[in-house]
Amino acid sequence: MTLWLITPSARYGDSRWLDHPIWLEVIVRAPSAARARLLAAKMEAGQIADATPVGNETHTFHSAFQDEKLYQVRQLNPGDAQGHDPEGEERVLSATLGAVPHDT
Repeated sequence: MTLWLITPSARYGDSRWLDHPIWLEVIVRAPSAARARLLAAKMEAGQIADATPVGNETHTFHSAFQDEKLYQVRQLNPGDAQGHDPEGEERVLSATLGAVPHDT
């Protein structure tokens, strides 16, 4: 299966981020880039799940991973796989939460 690298493509101050957490790097094993985005979104939903309502939420969860202007997905070369095995079931292999540096 293919390994995918998902990284932010928008600068930190971009208004599209809204209140979404910003993941610096996510490595996913999936058959396609689209499936990698979906798996990352599912992982994110599990990581940031908060049952405390604040009154302005919607009933559907929309992940920033689904916005092509916020994140880019590219196929990871085997030499850059950081020890991740392309063999196995589809899943998120690693995810690093952080902040995106401002554009220079």
